Order: sequence, then C-alpha cells, then structure tokens
Amino acid sequence: MNEYERQRRIAESTKKLYPPGTRIELISMKDPYAPVPAGTRGTVKFVDSMGTIFP
Repeated sequence: MNEYERQRRIAESTKKLYPPGTRIELISMKDPYAPVPAGTRGTVKFVDSMGTIFP
C-alpha cells in the first residue's frame, strides 16, 4: 500500500467515525497563531478528503 492509499483510508475511517452532527470537544491544540482553548465544544459539519474535521 502506498502513502496516498494509506492517507485515503485514514480519511475514510475518520469520515465514518465523525459524521456530520457529531458533538466533539477539543483536548489540546498546538497552533500559536490561532489558539483555541482546551474544552471548546462543537458539532462536526464535515470531514474533508484529508481527514480534517471541520466543526
């Protein structure tokens, strides 16, 4: 299995685990330019083809 196929499978798995409407809570985030406090809650809107969850 090549890297592209591995990433695609991870993204598909993430889409199944977090369908739109799923409630999520941030545990931690390491982004000094857009800090979001731990404990922030949201609702999944969609998961993109890279497996990124968008609340």
